Amino acid sequence: MSVSTTGAGGPDAEDGHPAGEVYLGWATRDGVGHRQLALDGAPGDVIAATVDAAVQLLTSHAADVGKP
Repeated sequence: MSVSTTGAGGPDAEDGHPAGEVYLGWATRDGVGHRQLALDGAPGDVIAATVDAAVQLLTSHAADVGKP
């Protein structure tokens, strides 16, 4: 499984995207997907929340590995 992140961490908008608009993408053997997040706070807060969301995503997909 792989997870990717992109977005505007802030404090200002980037390329027309508001600060805190973040996307997570993932790919597994069985498919791909993405999720949009709208996060608040300083840039460090946005980065920390992004990492937390990515780890939760990995954990949830890892729980499904090997299930029929």
